[in-house]
Amino acid sequence: MSIAIKEVQHFPNGISKSEFEASLQKLQDQVRIIDQKLVTKVEREITVQYKKQKNELALIRSFSSSKA
Repeated sequence: MSIAIKEVQHFPNGISKSEFEASLQKLQDQVRIIDQKLVTKVEREITVQYKKQKNELALIRSFSSSKA
């Protein structure tokens, strides 16, 4: 039994489970941050475009009503 434990604890061609878990956690954190930034940018761009179109429509309406 102790031989099997020694073999499991050696990682000549890889990393330990705890190192893998730590690396995976870092990757998950990075992906979460990237996702948050992307969502924020998309929401901001949607808001900007909405306001532009709303202003253009208001301008067109005011121009149309002044001609009539």
